[in-house]
Amino acid sequence: MGYRSVAELIAGATGFRLPVDKHVLAVLSTFANYRTGAHANMALKTLARRAAIPRSTLCRALKRLREDRWIRDTRRHRLPTSYDINLDLLKACWTPVEKLLTEAGLRPTGETQLSPTGETPSPVRTDPPRTREEAARGAAPPIQLTFGPSGRTAMRYWRNKHGRRPPLPGDAIGSGCSCEECRAAGVTHLARVKVPPDQYSSVYRWLHGEQLKQWYAERDRALAAMQAAVRRR
Repeated sequence: MGYRSVAELIAGATGFRLPVDKHVLAVLSTFANYRTGAHANMALKTLARRAAIPRSTLCRALKRLREDRWIRDTRRHRLPTSYDINLDLLKACWTPVEKLLTEAGLRPTGETQLSPTGETPSPVRTDPPRTREEAARGAAPPIQLTFGPSGRTAMRYWRNKHGRRPPLPGDAIGSGCSCEECRAAGVTHLARVKVPPDQYSSVYRWLHGEQLKQWYAERDRALAAMQAAVRRR
């Protein structure tokens, strides 16, 4: 089978209490030795920033990982806590990534290979053959959506409510998709949206199907609330 890195062992491991625990462990491995999983020495705010989750959520996930013996922590005087990943437990709970992709109906390709830096693979989505009109539309420049708060007051209201900047058009907006999920959800006419890492994935990913439909519904509700607040002012 060859050598398996710590990141690949984490990607194929099962038995976590919550999905966010596996995500935190994968991000933690990027600070550790990629062969042994030892000596992950970083500040909690640095780990929270790379994991893109609140500090409180991170602390609860680390507590669960310690209780379930996925990691061992060593407190150091005036230095950040050092974390060691339990490789023996990972190997006992590990399933090959290729097998997981096959069971999910996906095909492993070169784009799903793990790098020593600990990046989690993204399954490759096989889209159905496109017609000539769809191919011509796909070759056109991405659709640029004009939404989001405009003006200093509206931007301040958005930040106070959501705690972050609104999604901006650009490389996070793609052309429409005609895959099976998007056709079933009736969103083939909508532009695809790329979202940042979350509890389901540690890399940027494109939304499809019901997730894309829900994203546009949440966006419309947020814009309506923002416009109502601006009118009240």
